Amino acid sequence: MIERWKALFRKEPQPSLQLQREALVDLLLLGMYTDRLLSVAEADLLEAKLLDLPWESGQALSIYLQVNMPKIRMAYEHLPTRLQLLQSIRDRLATPESRQSAYRKLQEFLAIDGVAGDEQEFLTQVRTVFGVVA
Repeated sequence: MIERWKALFRKEPQPSLQLQREALVDLLLLGMYTDRLLSVAEADLLEAKLLDLPWESGQALSIYLQVNMPKIRMAYEHLPTRLQLLQSIRDRLATPESRQSAYRKLQEFLAIDGVAGDEQEFLTQVRTVFGVVA
């Protein structure tokens, strides 16, 4: 009987991991808008990364994206809102290692079509808010 209970709990989504996945999605979406140029290469890479991402939410990934895109666009356009969103992302990335990993993924993502000046500035903002080293 106890083994059945353990099995049930192992199958339950881990909220902290899901929060980290959502934070990574938000970070990559925000990065995608930073250079004001939505390239096909970035969109393809983002789609591939999202398809590989385990999603354990009661809300489908497509719904999550639809709900969060206005927030991402607002953050892209207003620096104070962007910094607030970056702080929220930082808080959802529970460990320094997860923040460093997310930062590396963002760097890889932005490098797909070359890192423009606005993207470099964004990387600096992320590094500062996350407290990571380049």
